[in-house]
Order: sequence, then structure tokens, then C-alpha cells
Amino acid sequence: MHFTRLRTLIILAITLATMIFAVPNLIADATYRTLPAWLQHRMALGLDLQGGSHILLEVDTASVRRDWVNVLRGDVQRVLATAPRVGYTGGIQIQPQGVQIRLTNPAEMQTALTRIRTLATTSGNVLTGQQVTDITARDAGDGVIQVTLSDAALRDRVTSAVARSIEVITNRIDQLGTT
Repeated sequence: MHFTRLRTLIILAITLATMIFAVPNLIADATYRTLPAWLQHRMALGLDLQGGSHILLEVDTASVRRDWVNVLRGDVQRVLATAPRVGYTGGIQIQPQGVQIRLTNPAEMQTALTRIRTLATTSGNVLTGQQVTDITARDAGDGVIQVTLSDAALRDRVTSAVARSIEVITNRIDQLGTT
């Protein structure tokens, strides 16, 4: 590349001016105060250069529980609708901790409980040997089945949601080359 002398002088002047205005950011405060007034302008540092940033991550456990109950309701409805169909009245009622089903024929209780219990999954910690079942289905009497969510499984879901969120944030920050 070939530049004219004028263009070369302009580039050098801009580079020199930039360096002169960048120097106050590199010197100590005591020396900074001795500079001429026209040089006493420091660059305002952004949040990342002032010491980093802090991210507070909070999981709304009530929302996680509500979503899980809605999914459970659909799963119970799907399982009870398989052949031979188990009849229930009044729909599947949503409770704060699970769902409730009133069977039309209480004689179908064992069939319904067996089908609903197939929805339960067991997870656990290999190190502690603790096994956690996510849902419990029981006969509440009068042809009513109570399906409740486990608190331990809810904690596992919240912990998993936090871990996934941290992984997503870490991946996004790492894409920018920030450590």
C-alpha cells in the first residue's frame, strides 16, 4: 500500500493524539494531578473494567411446581385414556402439590393406580445412595386418587434448572472471549 505524505502525516497525528489522551489512564493519581488541565480527562471505565459484574440467578419454584403439575395432569389424563379406559368424573383436579382424580367406578382403583404409578420416575444420588421418586399415587378413599409431587424431586428439578441456566450463561460469556 502506498500513502501520500499528507495522508501519512494525518495518520501519525491521529495516532499521537490518541496516545496523548490515553496516557492519563495509565498513570498514578499523584502524577495525574500534575498534568496540564487539558490532559486531565480519564476514560470512564465500563462495568466489566471496574471489577466485573455480578449475576443473581433465582429460580421461581412456584412456577416450576405449577408447570410440573400441569404436565402431570396431562400425563395422568393420557395414561387413564389408554385401553381399557378408566373412567373418572369432574376432570382431573389440580391441587397445589399434585392432582386429584375421582373415579366413576371405585372397582377400577387398582388398575388406575397401577397405570398412574408408571409415570413415576426414580432419581438419586450415586454417592449417598438416596433414591427419590418424583410422584406418589395413593387411594384417598371414596374412589379418589391423590397424586402428589415429591419435595425432594422438586428440589432436584430446581437444582437442575439452575445448573442449566448457569451453563447457558457460561456458554454465552465464553463466546465473547471473556473469562
